[in-house]
Amino acid sequence: MRALRGAATLLLCAATPLAPRLALAAPPPIVIAHRGVVQGEPENSLAGFRSALARGAWIEADVRSARDGTLVVIHDARLGRTTNGRGWVSRRTLPQLRRLSLDGALARRARSARLPTLAEVLALEAPGLGVVIDVKRPDAGVAERLARALRERSRGLAIAIGFRDVAFAALLRSQLPETQQIGFIPRPSGIEAFAAAGVDSIRLQAEWLAKDPGLAARVRASGAELHVALDASDPRALRAALQHAPAALLCDHPAEALAALRNR
Repeated sequence: MRALRGAATLLLCAATPLAPRLALAAPPPIVIAHRGVVQGEPENSLAGFRSALARGAWIEADVRSARDGTLVVIHDARLGRTTNGRGWVSRRTLPQLRRLSLDGALARRARSARLPTLAEVLALEAPGLGVVIDVKRPDAGVAERLARALRERSRGLAIAIGFRDVAFAALLRSQLPETQQIGFIPRPSGIEAFAAAGVDSIRLQAEWLAKDPGLAARVRASGAELHVALDASDPRALRAALQHAPAALLCDHPAEALAALRNR
């Protein structure tokens, strides 16, 4: 298995040669803003992504397909929580989605903000940083459209791709053979299966590690690098996660995590 080592790597799967290959750093780990969330900005919004990048964090963008096949950036399958619309994302075309505003508890002050496309996120620039593409409904069509989107851009953020369906590893490899992959495993029992599928890194939830610290050793024994998803902003939770020496941390409070790491 290819290890993610070198000077500037991310945490999921860096798309090369379409984007610079990032080597996941030794301590301190790379910090990734979950859904691009920064306090005061909507999740999965261009404003939130820009704010996170400006603070020195990577960003994670959730990707789904609109009815016309456009890759759009939104977490939920339904529109109600984060926009002023209703219904399924997959049943709206891009022009229909463009008429909606980001709304909901995380976006009260940004009602004019629009749901971004993946192409718009890929066009953002921040030297040395990148975006983790979280593929929500992975299939052959999505793999093809991802490959096309990456080939059409000439510059921008470094790229990484993560997924929860182990079968997507082969589909993605067929379209982007040099892309580094990360398994967002749904449960710890999936470590070995995702590693056998050829992913480069595996993400564990911090609460799993709290219950079974040996999971970190299992990931490394599989040949994959360790990433940790951390929900809490509690410094004690951060310290506990760092004891496992992860290559990257995905968190909801990237500014706090970056500040804590700088002060180590």
